[in-house]
Amino acid sequence: MTIFILEDQVNQATYLQHLLADLINDYHYPNEKISVHYKGSDLLLAAQQSTERNLYFLDIKINTDTEAGLKIAQAIRVFDAEGIIVFVTTHQQLAYKSYQYMVSALTFVNKNLEKEAFQQQIRDCLAVYFTQNGQEKEKLVLEFLSTPLSIDWRELNFFEVVGNHMIRVNAGKRFVEFYGALSDIEKLDTRLWRVHQAFVINSQQISHFNLSKREIVLKNDSRIPVTRTYYKRLKEQLKTYEGDTL
Repeated sequence: MTIFILEDQVNQATYLQHLLADLINDYHYPNEKISVHYKGSDLLLAAQQSTERNLYFLDIKINTDTEAGLKIAQAIRVFDAEGIIVFVTTHQQLAYKSYQYMVSALTFVNKNLEKEAFQQQIRDCLAVYFTQNGQEKEKLVLEFLSTPLSIDWRELNFFEVVGNHMIRVNAGKRFVEFYGALSDIEKLDTRLWRVHQAFVINSQQISHFNLSKREIVLKNDSRIPVTRTYYKRLKEQLKTYEGDTL
């Protein structure tokens, strides 16, 4: 699967490329190839080599052709009926034309949106893409809370004790506190490992184990101490990890 970009402005193409790469990394999606093209003919040639469902971000106006992106989308549909097409443009007035071209676009993203709104729309497009390709985020649900809490596994880093019976979950940019016990948390899934009286980690986020400092280093660079009580069990668990560093 590939993410294709068609944009005739180098700075805008580069920005979108970097934004997509950052979002894929931040949300722990599988690393997809991002293929940038400044000419529609080049994109079509590359896209025809891919046999998977792809994601296309197409500018509508390319150079002097105000409907170039629509024409490219129509050509894409000849060989990729299931690909996801997103138009990224300042020409919102051309949205109705997409129906005439019958390309079944997912959405139109206005380049003139505020930065955060623009990024959110691109993020939403990625979520649809990975969901439709069977790579939707798996969730851990804390059903024992008065209001069940749903957490994406690919964002979950660790749980920690922050007060008397108070637990904080660290999940990417999301931090939620609730009353509970780590002993209950660690029983929820085999991927949850107790490494300290105050910490339960998501084992999928382990980067490596610093033996000299006796701490787990996670992929987001969090450093979690490992106490003697859990040290031996942790070493056995880490042996199941391919390429672990003890």
